[in-house]
Amino acid sequence: MLFWLVVALVGFGVQYALRRRHDRAVSVPDLLMGWLLLSAVGLAGLLGAVAHTAFAAETAQGIGFPAGNPFQYEVAVANLAFAVLALVGYWNPGVRPVAGLVSGIWLGGDAIVHTHELVAHDNTAPNNAGLFLVIEIAIALALLGLAGYTAASRRSAAPARV
Repeated sequence: MLFWLVVALVGFGVQYALRRRHDRAVSVPDLLMGWLLLSAVGLAGLLGAVAHTAFAAETAQGIGFPAGNPFQYEVAVANLAFAVLALVGYWNPGVRPVAGLVSGIWLGGDAIVHTHELVAHDNTAPNNAGLFLVIEIAIALALLGLAGYTAASRRSAAPARV
């Protein structure tokens, strides 16, 4: 998760600097949400889908779950679905607030499950607790906040309907 967050922040920083250099209008929240969707949800989700299928036993161990559980194929399909939504949101700014909202809910829900596993079952596996969990919560909150802000900004900038 840290890697994908760093990729998102570096990509955001480079694109922001390039846009500002050419005096183009830049929506910082929209641009940041796009990069979080591309990296932390889209690309990470594609790799998560592969990890939960091709490397299912190793992935389960990294989360602190027993190998051989068919839940991983369901998680793989969810990872793939959210990755596609996030990538569409990156490439289509009109979809971005919805992609950010849905992805934030999904990552927030994951964080709740990981927190429950940590507290109720002392699951301190590397991909369940610690820095992984903190970053997952931060990305979920960022996506939810950015989606809300971007949607509200667009709504207030839109012409009144008659």
